[in-house]
Amino acid sequence: MRDGACNDQPLMNLRKYASKAKKKYLSFRRRAAQKPYEPRLLAQLLEDTGADGRDPKELTFTAIHSQDEYRAYLERMQPAYEKRRLVEQLLCGRQDEFRIYGYNALIREMVDYWVSYAYGKVADGRRFPNYREMMICPITGLSCRIRATLLSVEHFLGRNALKGKDVYLTEQVTRVYKYFKSVHPRTVGSEYLGAGTRSGTLVNGVRHEDITALSFPDASFDLIATFEVLEHVPDYRQAYHELYRCTRPGGTVLITAPFDPGRYEHDIRARLNVRGEVEHLQEPEYHGDPMNMKGGILCFQYFGWRMLAELKEAGFREAKAVFTWSLYHGILGGDIVIIYATK
Repeated sequence: MRDGACNDQPLMNLRKYASKAKKKYLSFRRRAAQKPYEPRLLAQLLEDTGADGRDPKELTFTAIHSQDEYRAYLERMQPAYEKRRLVEQLLCGRQDEFRIYGYNALIREMVDYWVSYAYGKVADGRRFPNYREMMICPITGLSCRIRATLLSVEHFLGRNALKGKDVYLTEQVTRVYKYFKSVHPRTVGSEYLGAGTRSGTLVNGVRHEDITALSFPDASFDLIATFEVLEHVPDYRQAYHELYRCTRPGGTVLITAPFDPGRYEHDIRARLNVRGEVEHLQEPEYHGDPMNMKGGILCFQYFGWRMLAELKEAGFREAKAVFTWSLYHGILGGDIVIIYATK
């Protein structure tokens, strides 16, 4: 990614969106009063963290198609991974909310990313932030994971790839949907409102869709994006078939979900029995749900490399896992992994 200006329409739309959002998120700057490092130390922190020895200021995306390919990548990346872990530990040394100064390539601006400890973890008496979800741009309000995903689209598909295209998101009441709708007006969003609701139904302006039984005609969309949804779907393989059916030939499905690159088989935490009742195979784990902020939503599985084979079995001609990490671009939390499936 170059730090240069661009006059294309999607970027202009995003700047309008960012301008409206900026006042709302300026409070992040006031709340996060401390920086964990001085700017003069940035170069030292960045040193040796780039993928395959590249410039650490370059945002790289590494596409990997199998677990064996990942093992070879992991071996050659081990020194960089160790440095990255040390950097992430150093940044949260003060144990308070903090800011990280970095470049947001979506809006082509330097910003102070805000990091909190919400949804973080505690180890050896220390708190560690969930960088993946809680490293927020104060202007767009987008998390590290979402920014990485959007930038990967620019990298693999092209900056103007979605101009005039039909996009479907499996969410509608989130900042992510607002971003997509502002930049790509032909975006459709939905939420899951419960088993008793028919797909395609509008409830108080929110569209209901069951990802295992979508209401859209075949080949409706050029891009489908589903973020942190499939881990909550017990029949996730049926969801793959629906995603394939609704994607146009040559189109792309983007998936983010808990993914363990160290394993091939999925880690099944819960399942439905023949009576449709939930059987817990491990301690129940609930994730945040914008439609149920208090109760959350049950996680049924963490995915392994088998996901790529299953996507191909569903009909996709290519499936790959894309890895990225960058301190300079404010993308932390270990590798962000984005699944691409191409029809």
